[in-house]
Order: sequence, then C-alpha cells, then structure tokens
Amino acid sequence: MSSNTVSAFNIPLDAAPLRVLIVEDDPMMQLGLEQSLMAHPQLEIVGQAEDGYLGVQAALKLKPDLVVMDIGLPRLDGIAATQQIKAALPETHVVMLTSHKTETEIIAALSSGADAYCIKGASVERLLNAIAAAVEGAAYLDPQIARQVIENLKPPTPTG
Repeated sequence: MSSNTVSAFNIPLDAAPLRVLIVEDDPMMQLGLEQSLMAHPQLEIVGQAEDGYLGVQAALKLKPDLVVMDIGLPRLDGIAATQQIKAALPETHVVMLTSHKTETEIIAALSSGADAYCIKGASVERLLNAIAAAVEGAAYLDPQIARQVIENLKPPTPTG
C-alpha cells in the first residue's frame, strides 16, 4: 500500500488527521474511547470534556472536525450541547454515542444536528462506521436504533 491509500474515513492517509473532541462524563468510557480512537492514525484526539457546558466551550475553542457526544451529561445534556455546537460550528460533525434508546431522545438528538447515533457497547468498528458516515456527510443510525425507527414509521395495523 502506498502512503496515498484511502483510509476507512475516505481521506488520504497522508492528509491531516480528523480532529476529535470527546464529550463524555464517565471517566472509564472517556479513557476507552480515547485509546480506541487513538489507534487510528486518521484520528487525533484534541480534547475531552466531562459535561455538555464544557463540551461546548471546548468545541468553540478547539474547532474540532468531529465531536463524539454522550446524551446524559451533567449541567447541559448532549442534545442541547450538540445544538449549540452545530449553531456555532455547522461544519463540525457530531456522533452521538449513548446508552439512550427512547424514540424521544433519538428524534431530539437528530433534530439537534447530530450526524450519527451509535449505542454504547457497540463495537469499535461500528463507531468507526458512524464516524466515517458523518464525515462523508451521510447519516448513520446504529442498527438497533434503525430498527426501532423503522418500526415506529410503519402504519398501525387495523384492529378488528
């Protein structure tokens, strides 16, 4: 392979890495994300924040290409933080990485501007797929969430 080989993120390997901000309140999850993402040379962790308010401040200061955002955060939840980040930095991509699976939260997260919705506990490969889709301008829904959304879009069955 040459140094120009296209990576999983559809960017040349010799291009500048994607600058990533992690917004996660669980220290173990934060560490795991950092180590998993740092294993990919196309990704550079530029900052971390443990609540939504600090996440917005960090995004405004660091101007990352991508934010990996939890929903259940102290002070300012990930949905409100995403809305503020996308309003100020529309080119920044946001991947929700959360344990939240309710229809209300899914719709609110996507309405806030999130580009992808991934469930915690998913494989690193699934998170990388979500990141790749977001960076390419596509939407990504975790397969569990996609099934739930599709079920909710089906017309009700007539009761007789």
